Amino acid sequence: MMNVKVHKFSSCNASVACGLPWGPASRVVGGSVARPGRWPWLLSLHWAGSHRCGGSLLTENWLLTAAHCFKRHSDVRLWSVMAGTLSRRSGNPRFKVSRILCHPLYRPSSKDFDLALVQLAQPLNLTDAMAPVCLPPPGWVLQPGMNCWISGWGTENEASLVLPWRAREARVQVLQDSHCRRKEVYRQRLTDRMFCAGQPHGGVDSCQGDSGGPLVCQEAEGVWRVVGVTSWGQGCGLPEYPGVYSRIDKMLNWVHHAMDGLSGGAWLTKRLQQHVDHAGLEESGFGPE
Repeated sequence: MMNVKVHKFSSCNASVACGLPWGPASRVVGGSVARPGRWPWLLSLHWAGSHRCGGSLLTENWLLTAAHCFKRHSDVRLWSVMAGTLSRRSGNPRFKVSRILCHPLYRPSSKDFDLALVQLAQPLNLTDAMAPVCLPPPGWVLQPGMNCWISGWGTENEASLVLPWRAREARVQVLQDSHCRRKEVYRQRLTDRMFCAGQPHGGVDSCQGDSGGPLVCQEAEGVWRVVGVTSWGQGCGLPEYPGVYSRIDKMLNWVHHAMDGLSGGAWLTKRLQQHVDHAGLEESGFGPE
């Protein structure tokens, strides 16, 4: 039997390993319906009762999603989270939200630093069907060529206005930045906090409704890590326009500090802003204005 290194998340209710789904393998374009238990960290974020974005469960209290999900919908009282199921059918429990933290350097015009954390009003009772995904460890670097997975409740093509009731999944490949920065693709719109993923000939992509959802990669030891968050793209599944995702490894410090407490998050925000004020976003590596 293969030795699997188990990453534990301890809570008052249970000790649940992160990044270990119990289901079989199997806005996602060109994918298939995800089987129960496949992605226990996948969440549906609801605004005023309707699905708006996807998300990833990190702990019993915190989830990860995209900052642009809250651009026009910032009232925390109208947000809720559906967890522990891959179906959006009515009757599934929804959990209230207490706080939304967008990355302090998020730029709506460019979608740079398109990352947000959402804190739940009450901690979840973690189970095999509702379990966190692992974050990348310190020093981990995203590599082109990695085969990873996306999942969510997005439309099956850009012309559709109908969201599927069951989450879908698809396998994608992390592409070279040089490919995505070509003039016929995204040029210089791709910053250091972004990467693109898809299939060389298109046909597999995230789409409307998948925003904020996870891009996860599996390590040799069997553990899944969320390395990207669905952010933006040109169309859905077009050959020359792969999906663009926020890079978790480039914003990992902020994620940890924000979850550790408001004081830690405020400290890091101040340090980031000081760096920007002194060096400018371009020179400091924090992306374009």
